[in-house]
Amino acid sequence: MIMKQAILRRFYPLNFPLKANFRFRTSRVYTITKKEFKEYENRKRHPEEEPYEDEIRKNSLGCLVIESISMLKPYDALYEMAADLRPQLLIIYGILSFLTDEVFDPTQCFNNESFVTGEDVVLDTPKPLLSKEGENYSKDLEKILDLIEESKKDKQILLYSLFERWRKALFLMKESDGNWIHVDEAVLAYIHIFEVLSDEFKKQLKTEVKENRERLINAIIARANGDDNKKYEDIDKLITEASDNRVTLKPKVMCMLKEMNLLNPKTEAIIVRFIEHRNAIAHGRKDLYQDKVVFPLKPFFSFIKDTNENIEIIKVFAARVISQYIGLKRWEPEWRWALVIAPPPFNLVKEFIFKKSYQNITEADIIDGVFDGVDPRSLYIYYIKNKISFDDLENALAKVITSSTLKKEECQALFNVAVILADSKSIDVANTAREIVRKSHTKQWYFYSNIRDALKEVEYYNKTLFWFPEWLIEKK
Repeated sequence: MIMKQAILRRFYPLNFPLKANFRFRTSRVYTITKKEFKEYENRKRHPEEEPYEDEIRKNSLGCLVIESISMLKPYDALYEMAADLRPQLLIIYGILSFLTDEVFDPTQCFNNESFVTGEDVVLDTPKPLLSKEGENYSKDLEKILDLIEESKKDKQILLYSLFERWRKALFLMKESDGNWIHVDEAVLAYIHIFEVLSDEFKKQLKTEVKENRERLINAIIARANGDDNKKYEDIDKLITEASDNRVTLKPKVMCMLKEMNLLNPKTEAIIVRFIEHRNAIAHGRKDLYQDKVVFPLKPFFSFIKDTNENIEIIKVFAARVISQYIGLKRWEPEWRWALVIAPPPFNLVKEFIFKKSYQNITEADIIDGVFDGVDPRSLYIYYIKNKISFDDLENALAKVITSSTLKKEECQALFNVAVILADSKSIDVANTAREIVRKSHTKQWYFYSNIRDALKEVEYYNKTLFWFPEWLIEKK
């Protein structure tokens, strides 16, 4: 059967500075300037045809071009090579999206041409180039392309799946910007990355589970042969432990993170929290309804009811796990940032309060979260969630509040806790907290679009404030 060689050339507008030049399979990916694209269209345009310029052409910073070769059977129409090339294109979109943090998808193509070649055409194989706004991702791109090339089919499919799930989640996040419309679904996609990738590490976990099971069985038999009255209670505990000794998602992910040297108290807390979100979303729990909501208002009820949850953290975490698996530098700076802003796990906050660690560090250290990341913001979050008491909050932050110089950085760090501690029975604490609120209001040193949202958030968690709502009425 004689095959026909055909070329499909697709153009994608760029609204950000991008330079690309690489080959993947039978496709070459490269960028051209706005001027080069206009010259290309002028060459294609009929002499009597007027130049065409729409908003895309006017506003773009150039174009990404994907030029692909396909072999057509004698009975194939030219347009049918789009189906043949689609899997290849989706992989390219995934790699580009992962490295640039920008969504690439087929709908963005605004111009294309296809034709049968008169002779065999061989695409250039340039040294991989990819940079965005001065950030160079060429080495990581080359690693990805080399790894795909040298890997067996099953590992290639794994890599394609990881990039595709990440691109889908990124698309859902971009579509949800400002409206939260697809956030639940994006979380499922990000957690699916952990789920898929952790399967690569479960062999060791299975060995550990088997060893634990044998240990527990021997312990149960030993206790059953005992004579003391506690044996039934001990056996019950051992049976419970044995039933929990399974290869489930959480231990699989923890095993993977340990192998990747990414496991620490913060990362463990992030995974536990987002697996809970994932379970609530995937299993369709009945508690979707809420009779209280806060700004920004969502178009649908969400299973993620934590107003302080930052989805960007799980996005960056998923990206960093993929990079760590492949051996890339990409997403390292973002990951460091994510670890800084992620709240410390509750056990560290509990220890901070129980041991009164705040007595041994300076006020500035408390604001900066020097002790395991425990800062005023994290104490506020655990207070409104009923994890710590008003007295715990006040004891930990009293000296920070009363020593405040009312500078911008201090007021921003202390605003939320000041709203609460304005109700303190301590005159010094209450007065200074109220002054922080007043100064923050005058200078707009808070992170809400409207200062009243601070009250709405506290009320959302069924907490009652006294001074702050009265002050809101008075200032009006």
